[in-house]
Amino acid sequence: ESPDTNDFARTSFSRSSQGFQTVVGIEYAYFQLPISAFMEMEYYVDVQRDPGQTFLQGGIGLRYVF
Repeated sequence: ESPDTNDFARTSFSRSSQGFQTVVGIEYAYFQLPISAFMEMEYYVDVQRDPGQTFLQGGIGLRYVF
């Protein structure tokens, strides 16, 4: 028996959450070149779907400044 496509869409793509988010980061720009480097950390506390569940994410990268 194959699953109903509406059930699949409802369970797979209807993830919504609400909560508190804090982002901390640093960025360095060397003005002789049109690039900047950054690092950031994000802390998120979900209060709607998974109360008390916390998430920690981070990122590093380069940006082209135009």
